[in-house]
Amino acid sequence: MPDDLPLPAETSGLTENDFVIVARGNVVIPRPGDWTIGVHTDEGFALRFKGAPFASVHGNGERDENFPEYMMHQVNTADSDTRGILRNLPAGVYEIELLSWERAGTASYEIYAAEGAFEEDAATEDWRLIGGAEGLALAAPVAPATPTRFLTIKKTGNLVTLDFETPRPAGPHVLQSSPDLVNWSNVVNVTFSPNGAGMARGSATVAGEPFQFYRIFLSNPAP
Repeated sequence: MPDDLPLPAETSGLTENDFVIVARGNVVIPRPGDWTIGVHTDEGFALRFKGAPFASVHGNGERDENFPEYMMHQVNTADSDTRGILRNLPAGVYEIELLSWERAGTASYEIYAAEGAFEEDAATEDWRLIGGAEGLALAAPVAPATPTRFLTIKKTGNLVTLDFETPRPAGPHVLQSSPDLVNWSNVVNVTFSPNGAGMARGSATVAGEPFQFYRIFLSNPAP
């Protein structure tokens, strides 16, 4: 791992205790398959890997069973490590968000990753810091000038048609469905096409579930 770097608060002369940090980034997953994300902190944390639920979480933290895209350690802690396994993750660019804090004493924050499924730190020597040398690369933000927003959702038989606003009508989109707003999965065999200025349409043949939630977001393909 690279040498430790000071927190911005230290160089700005701010307090060494009682602060919260929020870190966001877009991480490139270069190959499909299993990946493990590790969080090393001194105080607790919550980390979201947007668009992919953690299959399992190991170490000091736990998976949020209501929102499995999150793993977390909810209380103050000394130096601790948590690892979340992502199964069958498609290649692409994913947004991550880390929330953590410092109550008192020492403070440290690292997010690391390795290709494969590992419950223990000692199970592999391939861990690398995200954004660090030889680690998963960080991509430029995909954040749009205006949000992606549904306009209409229609279901005829097993055909779902969705019209939505998007800053990039011809860009790559991902459609996900959920029966309960907790467990999300990618909708397969969906086609997208521009449908006017700032708008697009998605069409997909789905199973005959009586009730489903949908969400949609822009996604960059892996370089």
